[in-house]
Parts: sequence; structure tokens; C-alpha cells
Amino acid sequence: MVAQGGQSIADIAVDDTDMYWTQGGAMAPSLNKKAFAGAGSGMALVTSSDVLMSDPRGVAVDGLFVYWVDYTTGALERWDKMSGALTTPIVAPPPDAGPLPDGAPPPYTGPTPPSTPNDIAVDADNVYWVSFEGGQVLRAPRNGDGGTWVAIASGEDHPIAIAVDDVNVYWVDYGGTQVGSGSVKQAPKTSAGGSVPLVLAQNEARPWDIAIDRTSVYWTNKVNPGQVKKVPIDGPMSAIVTLAPPPTSTLRLGAPSGIAVDPDDAGAGLRYIYWTNYDDNTVMRLPIDADGGQQPFVLASGQSNPAAIAVKDNNVYWVNAALGTILKVAK
Repeated sequence: MVAQGGQSIADIAVDDTDMYWTQGGAMAPSLNKKAFAGAGSGMALVTSSDVLMSDPRGVAVDGLFVYWVDYTTGALERWDKMSGALTTPIVAPPPDAGPLPDGAPPPYTGPTPPSTPNDIAVDADNVYWVSFEGGQVLRAPRNGDGGTWVAIASGEDHPIAIAVDDVNVYWVDYGGTQVGSGSVKQAPKTSAGGSVPLVLAQNEARPWDIAIDRTSVYWTNKVNPGQVKKVPIDGPMSAIVTLAPPPTSTLRLGAPSGIAVDPDDAGAGLRYIYWTNYDDNTVMRLPIDADGGQQPFVLASGQSNPAAIAVKDNNVYWVNAALGTILKVAK
């Protein structure tokens, strides 16, 4: 076990030295950190003393900051890794939630963003996030204190997870009341307002999480039985491959959830796709060049509703949602 939160852990992110996670729960929402080296269960960096911390969800990290979105307050916040302090929110609702605690940064004064942000990604210039109920994919300057945000896409059907590369932003729409109403989409990062996203997949059954590399987009369909799929990064939909379960196999996947992929610059050796099966209590992997005919390898079994997953260097990390713990295994 890497860390124990004891509450509902929503998401995890890793850098070269530390792991970060967002943790919900009515009594103790928080952003947390634990160094890979050393013992202990980690420390809370931001707690509910921050009036914008209520139900933190997606988390992302770069060399300077840790970023996260809060589903309830609608805020996108940032913690400075050098100073060890909160900065002014990147976006937030109007500052009407009460007085700021001592030492807090100035309040955000920009336009109110859409509600219910659920996931976040970052590049050298911007942060990108999805509004689940608002149906929008958004961006804002990474270093902007109280700056404006831009809608890359609007009118989406419950966008739930997001990823970016050098050119595009990618997301999955969970869909509406019909199980087969989900989709996978792409748009240029510079898009604004009325641009029409490229549909990479449609009629998907509850797409839940997304990962990308330079050639493909990967996602999980969190139903039971569910699937893990991929499509070329620019389509077409006719090239979608169901990676797991293999078509000729009797294997059934119980609610595939989080997904991660080895980076393109992972070095020598095989690269893999990794995912968690929430209902089956397993963590699996496949080679990056899998064509839909290979049996997945089980990295871990007997877990407790494994959910969010991340990969870094030689290890795979995941959340056991039922226990509020984070575990790892060597790749």
C-alpha cells in the first residue's frame, strides 16, 4: 500500500518524486501528497478551510503546480509546489462562500465558469477541464490568476474525462439516459465556441476514462460486461478496435474504470495499456500494439473496487475505492 486516505479518493496524479490525490467526503475533503520515498500515509495540502474545497475530483500536476477541480463549488484551483501554498483560483464562482482564512490568496474575480467540473489536464500553457452537467470542454491560462476561460466545445452529453497532446484535446461523453449514448471526441486546443468536434467513436456504453499516446486514443466503457477500446488519434470510426475482452474469448470485464498508458518516450522495452476493473477487483494490462486478439495480463487481483489509475517509470498506481487506499505494483 502506498497511501491510505480513509475517505473517497477521486483521482491520483504523480510526478518524479511525489503522488497527489483528491479526497472527498462530507467531513474531510482535501488535496493530499505523499513522497514515494519514506514511510507514512501522506499529508493534506489543502483542506476544507479553503472555502472552495468541497468535492474535489480530477487532479493534474506539472513542474510548478498541482491543479484540481471541485465538482460542488465549480472551482479550478492551484497549489504552488515551491511555496507550498494556494494561489488565486484559476476559475471559481463568485466569492460568496464566506470570509477567506488567514493567509489565503486574493479571491478570483473573473467570469463564473460552468458548474460540475469533473476532470482536468494541463500542458505548458493552459489547463483544460470538462463540465459534466454543463456539457462543456474548457480551457484557461495555466498561470492566470483570475483570468478568463474559453469554451472549446459546448452542448456535449455529460463529458466526464479529458486528455491533451500537443495539438488537440480529447474527451469522453458519458452519455444520457440511454446506455449506448456515449461518445469519444477530439477538437483542436485552440478551438473556441462554435467549432464542431471530431467524433472518434459513438454509441458507446458509458465511456468513463480516456488516455492517449501519439498514435491512438484509448478508453474504458464502465458497464458490466464492459470493454477497453482504441481508435487512431484522428479516426476514422471504422478503425475502432476492441482491445478487451478479445472477441474469441469467454473473458468478461466487470466495469472497466480508470485507464493509463505508458508514455511515448518510455524508453526501451514494451509499452503497455493499463486499466482497472471496478466490479471484478482486478488491474490489467495489454501491450500497446495489441490488436484485439490478445488475452489481458492480470497485474493485481482481489482488490476493492479499483478505480483511478496512473503510471510512472517502473510502477503502476491505483485507487481502491472501497477502502480509500492507493496501491502500486511493478510493471
